[in-house]
Amino acid sequence: MIDSRKSTTFANIRAELDVCDTRDVSHMVKALDNGYYKPLNNAARKIWESKYGSLSEETPSDKNDTNVGVRPPKEHGLAYGLARGVPIVLGIEELPWPRVPSLQTLGTNLIKELDNNEPNLVPSTGDPDDDKVAAAALLAKLGDPDFKGPHSLFSMECALLNDARVRPCSTSAWEGVLRETNYACDIMPAGAVRELDLEDVHQVSVLISGPRVWLLFPLSNHNLRVFMKYVSRKGKKNRISHAMMFDLLQDGLAFIQQPGETLIIPPFCLTASVSSKLSISVGNSVTLATGFVHRLQNMDLFMTQNALQDEKVRFVELAAFYGELMGDLSTILENKVSKYDARPLVRSITDIWSKAMPKICKMFTTLYPKPETAKGMQARELGRLLAGAMAEAAPNHRDDVPCWICGVAIKWNRRPVDHMIHRLGKHIVESHWEAAVSPAIMELKRKTAEDVGPDPNRRRSGRKRVKRTAIE
Repeated sequence: MIDSRKSTTFANIRAELDVCDTRDVSHMVKALDNGYYKPLNNAARKIWESKYGSLSEETPSDKNDTNVGVRPPKEHGLAYGLARGVPIVLGIEELPWPRVPSLQTLGTNLIKELDNNEPNLVPSTGDPDDDKVAAAALLAKLGDPDFKGPHSLFSMECALLNDARVRPCSTSAWEGVLRETNYACDIMPAGAVRELDLEDVHQVSVLISGPRVWLLFPLSNHNLRVFMKYVSRKGKKNRISHAMMFDLLQDGLAFIQQPGETLIIPPFCLTASVSSKLSISVGNSVTLATGFVHRLQNMDLFMTQNALQDEKVRFVELAAFYGELMGDLSTILENKVSKYDARPLVRSITDIWSKAMPKICKMFTTLYPKPETAKGMQARELGRLLAGAMAEAAPNHRDDVPCWICGVAIKWNRRPVDHMIHRLGKHIVESHWEAAVSPAIMELKRKTAEDVGPDPNRRRSGRKRVKRTAIE
């Protein structure tokens, strides 16, 4: 096999990185020179797919494509990319608009959006008004590719791009899609580095201007341990620096995204990007039913990252994550996924339910710490949906209905279907929800008591001391 370090792709990546003078980039260049990364082409894609799996059963064959970027045939568009378990690059024919808007038009519309939105400026100035001023200054420089500034702007929604899209926004456009978000812009000045991050759903990124260098890593057991150690010790002594991560992560792929190209990033893929010149991308996320079990199994990754956020931001993001997770679960249990039969997926969910339930309860009790809430509407609705799916799969209405989680059989005894669903739902709530919620509540109370400390006004317990007097 040809040494990947001698590839044309790596020579071009090295040329882009050499203009960026940061510690992160120097470690990237060192790892690149040591052969730690492979160029993102179809040969590397097939190796990645064989080691870490694909999201679909079959991969359409791409002939004579081992020396080019991962660009599938034209008949395999966005739907093809979403079905893969590897990063995929689509050409300009897959743009979601009739044409790319000019930078002047885009900048004008984004500045108007600042009046109604708080910008996600990285790093933040610490003051919302100053963040808006810095964001406006960056947007005013969109036409200058060599502009270097201290801030990047992420997740900036633009009504112009969402209204002009020709690709359907409805989830009915593709098979098994639960949700698709609106488009949002990411603007990085020349020399900026976006830190390593991962998402639990597909990410789609269209580059408007650039170029932009990407490093992508699969979430293998090794990479997961390295990333969790980095996140859990972030801001503490003896921690792994962000720059050192590029020396420790394995099986990385390197790629230069050019304007007009669409990059599809699979769930739980670690990504970092470098902007050698001022670059603008437009992206959104697509949530598939096929990846839901994987999301349940790895939801603790979000909890670890979320714990490092500011308290106010942490609660808002946690509530949004939990709401989306439970909403998707309800859609799957009711078999209402567009163009997709979710009944086999329900069985896969119940197979891992005993391991996923403590994680769900930990998230639930963080949002709703009152014990009585654990027996409220959320638990009953979840039990009803699970029971309905189990009862529907019963071969007839005479035999006992087994709980797919624990195997306990509920006797049918010729009762109406609604009555059996109620009984089975009650069993699920009492045996598989409340049993998991109670330890989570006790753990939350213990941590709260440790944070608050002992009550100084509380009298010590124990035997009272009796004042003794001399007997005359």
